[in-house]
Amino acid sequence: MNTQSIFRTAVAAMLLTSSLLFTQCQGPQGEPGPQGEKGATGDTGATGPKGETGTANVIQVTWQKASDRTDRSSPKYILPSGITLKNSFVAVYITVNSVWWLPLPYDYTSGISAEYLGHYNFFFRESENVIYLRARRLNATGNIDNVYDVGMRAIIVPASILRNGRYSAEFWQDYKTVQKAFNLPD
Repeated sequence: MNTQSIFRTAVAAMLLTSSLLFTQCQGPQGEPGPQGEKGATGDTGATGPKGETGTANVIQVTWQKASDRTDRSSPKYILPSGITLKNSFVAVYITVNSVWWLPLPYDYTSGISAEYLGHYNFFFRESENVIYLRARRLNATGNIDNVYDVGMRAIIVPASILRNGRYSAEFWQDYKTVQKAFNLPD
């Protein structure tokens, strides 16, 4: 081996050794440097796509039967404390068998016992936080008594969610559509 070759090998070995020594060394953390100057404000970004309508304040209340049975022809469904009907849209559905939820107003004209055939509707008193079920006979000869075992489901939608009348009357007729739109539980 000649001198030049030995010299090159020695230099290469020294470089390799020193690079390993210096890259593997760690000392104590130094003090943070001074705060740098504030940079210039960047350009405004592009407007993002419109988000989905929020449903956080939509409330669903379900009763298996009336809360107050003192009036046989107009039973009361009392809302839990903390829920208000003020400045809200209220959609009401009834069920006899907990399978189908029928939108009110609704006319039962067949398919159930003759004593329950009639026009079903609801009204509420905001000051009482109560929803009333009203059932009248189809031949208009009076109210249908004993409707307090009818299950009821109320969807309470704050007016702020209903801006610009986005929901048609047909939308509210199908409970499953309403349930899906507002992410409501079964």
